[in-house]
Amino acid sequence: MFEAFQFGPMTFWMRTFFLLLAISGSAEFFFRLARSAGLSLQDLRGYARWFLMSFIVGGRIVAILAQYQTYI
Repeated sequence: MFEAFQFGPMTFWMRTFFLLLAISGSAEFFFRLARSAGLSLQDLRGYARWFLMSFIVGGRIVAILAQYQTYI
């Protein structure tokens, strides 16, 4: 059967686009909220490596638990 349009690549790019859009929107919301509350973002800069590492490790732990269907 002839397939004129493949949905696989479009689905991948749409998911990527909306993921980046959500990350951008949530970061913008966080920065505006921090500015209105008078919080300094200098602490985030100082501990950025730790925050990124804990985000990656925490996400990996959640992925492992979801894969093995462990109920918490």
